[in-house]
Amino acid sequence: MNHLEAILFEMRHLLWGSFLIGLIAAMGIYLTISLKGLQFRYLFHSLHLLFFPQKHKLNPESSGDLSPFQSIMTALAGSIGTGSIAGVAIAISIGGYGAIFWLWVTSIFGMIIAYSENVLAIKYRVQNEKGQMSGGPMYALRDGLKQPLLAKAFALFGAIAAFGIGATVQSNSTAGAIDTLFSISPWITGIIMALIAALVVLGGVRKIGQIASVMVPLMTILYVAASLAILTVNWQNILPSLQLIITSAFTGQAPLGGFVGSSLLVAMQMGSARAVFSNEAGLGSSPIAAANAKTPYAALQGMLAMAGVFVASLIICTMTGLVLAVTDSLGLVDSAGILITGAPLTIAAFSQNLPGAPYIVLGCLVLFGFTTLIAWAYYGEKCIEFLLGAKSISSYRLVYLSLIIVGAAANLHLIWAFADIANGLMCIPNLIGVIGLIKVVRYETMIYEQFLLSLADKYFKITKTPI
Repeated sequence: MNHLEAILFEMRHLLWGSFLIGLIAAMGIYLTISLKGLQFRYLFHSLHLLFFPQKHKLNPESSGDLSPFQSIMTALAGSIGTGSIAGVAIAISIGGYGAIFWLWVTSIFGMIIAYSENVLAIKYRVQNEKGQMSGGPMYALRDGLKQPLLAKAFALFGAIAAFGIGATVQSNSTAGAIDTLFSISPWITGIIMALIAALVVLGGVRKIGQIASVMVPLMTILYVAASLAILTVNWQNILPSLQLIITSAFTGQAPLGGFVGSSLLVAMQMGSARAVFSNEAGLGSSPIAAANAKTPYAALQGMLAMAGVFVASLIICTMTGLVLAVTDSLGLVDSAGILITGAPLTIAAFSQNLPGAPYIVLGCLVLFGFTTLIAWAYYGEKCIEFLLGAKSISSYRLVYLSLIIVGAAANLHLIWAFADIANGLMCIPNLIGVIGLIKVVRYETMIYEQFLLSLADKYFKITKTPI
């Protein structure tokens, strides 16, 4: 390990140790109490909004550039990335299967955090000089909380974080998987990804939203179907795997093969970091996409964001973790005796029982990585626009696209450490904004609940028949 790696790993440990884990947990608990368990009370409603948007007429004539469905698909494109495949495998390799349990816990509280930050994104969005909607934590911090320095800090961290979680991590995991299966140089994969991304990114948020609304449902269905096939074949291992996940969460895990073993703190650290990385609740990134939604109610977009966290972490990441567990893949080594981790570990797990699995996982990985890559390009653009104005976007795009190429061939662990640090720095000002504007969130929630009650009254008056 070189000096730079040692510094980054230590920074990640300090940031994602008890500090951020405690902050996110405390925030989630506080919001859950303050909003009366909203993520539980409205879970099915939020999922219905997500899966059956046509029944809710989610394309009203309201200000915005995207329909609410396109907006949440763009946000999901940013969150359901290679972290759901490669990131979960890395978390388990370092933190043991107990990391999955802490991913669940963090995600449950993350649902209410995502709801709140997306409500604020709609509430404080503005129209930029091009007539497009701009929003996110930086606007809520500046215009709602009246804290311009915190707003600039978030925008700065967000612009930098996009280089990690967006450009480099996605290209690195995708290129690594392609190299493993086809022996294609990561440099070539990086160049191709950058060229295709340029075509989409230059089309702006509408093009990103259109592509995301098609690709995200497709890749989600494909990956879940493949995972369910593995779980069906290994059905007898599902219950023992769940028991292992729960027990390891509180006791740590002993060494297995090339696996070094983990402590309770490491399991919590890796599970929480992967949860935030996969669903982005607390980061403040998804609200940037939410600000473009054509919606008459801020809380409606919050509901969709809440459902997005459920899908990204409690479904997609859980599928990856269970597949690794039921196939007993932790500790596998390659032909050279080196411990397998990241995307290759997930591919190896799927390959044990599903013909053609490496290509299915690779296809999902490419789709996951690409959609995240283009979504985060937009997040970074909006952050740099807030800091330096719209004229800075072209230069930012050039740097972003260049880093896709560089990231494809970079060191895997170095890239993930950098991404985790950048994510953690985004969390701090964003969570300050959410806690400081909780009264606004409660008010917008009350408005939406009154709307739902009016719909219920109208429905029952129409359908009620005399006895």
